[in-house]
Amino acid sequence: MVGHVPIYYQGNLANRALSVFNTHRNMMGDKLRQDLEAGKNPFKFQHYDKLDLIAEATTPLVIMASPGMLQNGPSRELFVKWAHDKRNGIVFTGYSVEGTLAKKVID
Repeated sequence: MVGHVPIYYQGNLANRALSVFNTHRNMMGDKLRQDLEAGKNPFKFQHYDKLDLIAEATTPLVIMASPGMLQNGPSRELFVKWAHDKRNGIVFTGYSVEGTLAKKVID
């Protein structure tokens, strides 16, 4: 949780990415290493499998999910459900292929 906003992640790719931070702590800055040693782990997010429970949320939250170019899967389902509400946002952290929904949203 960051401040008062919970962070959730979905998918094996996210799980593997988060494991990199726990595996390579020696590559982090001094402050982050000290925080980790003190029991403060900014990379500890709650995993979810029940998309319908998250999709019905009425309070602020952050969801990290593999984008899949928004073609299918959890990211697409959440996008379709939440895109109409101006209070919601989306952040793309990687490349999106021409012709995909993700690329259209970015453009």
